[in-house]
Amino acid sequence: MKMDRIIVAIPTFDRPTILKTVLDKIVNFENIDKIIVAVDASSMEVMRLYEKVLSKYPGKVVFSLNLGHRGSTKARNAALDMSAKNVGNAKYVLLLDDDFLVPDSIIIQKLVEDLKVLPNVGAVGGKVINLRKRYVDPEFSFDVPSQLTEHLTRLTGFLFGGKWSNLFYSRFTSSFLLMRASLLGKIMFDENYGGTGYREESDFQTQILKLGFKIISDPKAFAYHLAPETGGVRSHSDMRIRMYWKSRNHTYYIVKWNSNLLVRLWYLFCGALILSVYRPQYFKAILKGLQHGYKVAKAFEKRQSKVKL
Repeated sequence: MKMDRIIVAIPTFDRPTILKTVLDKIVNFENIDKIIVAVDASSMEVMRLYEKVLSKYPGKVVFSLNLGHRGSTKARNAALDMSAKNVGNAKYVLLLDDDFLVPDSIIIQKLVEDLKVLPNVGAVGGKVINLRKRYVDPEFSFDVPSQLTEHLTRLTGFLFGGKWSNLFYSRFTSSFLLMRASLLGKIMFDENYGGTGYREESDFQTQILKLGFKIISDPKAFAYHLAPETGGVRSHSDMRIRMYWKSRNHTYYIVKWNSNLLVRLWYLFCGALILSVYRPQYFKAILKGLQHGYKVAKAFEKRQSKVKL
């Protein structure tokens, strides 16, 4: 049976060993044409480790090396740019974090089948299963049905995790995402999201919705989150900085995508409250992030209004 071809796009920062584990698993999946890797390395030593790992997959893995940390959104865009140049006959692009382990090619094919039978859907997200709990800034997760977490997200503007029981349409899905290759060049990650990159994926998925497509989440397709405590941006930022960026990026997202003043104020209040309850000792950093995020969003609005003129 002829399988639809897929490009995999992976940004990575200071995790060559974890990346090797991920690549070793997917490199021989027959439905994958190319694996695109955008590397950021904090030192020449780390870059050499990446070169050693990536040289083991000639013809299958296309990669670029960057000394330094561009930030998550720039690295993701670099991976998308390379995907567009190497798309060939691929119909779909799988966005994969460098610590997401896909156990079987059947899982990716399940995501493909979702998009094949639902032409109004632009992207489908799979479930992410954490193999371990992080002690530093663990992900928000609530043991409630997906429909309730969706309502909480709509009510507060904040992202919540939860149980996935059935295939469902959603406003947001996970970062383990298969999208149509036809979207390449039409959407990009907004590089105004900095630091931890929090809500960058919300923005990316909102762009898909704005193009008239729907987004679905499929719990039958899943990836294991290796959730390392080291490597990536986690090795270069403390909790205070992480809370600042969560607040700053959440604020930027809310102001960017909601023009109604009352909606903005309500969502910003809810976001600041949730973050403050989560880590009350970093209230000043959260408040600072809110102020800076609002300024960045207003500057973005001003630039957009000039473009329209």
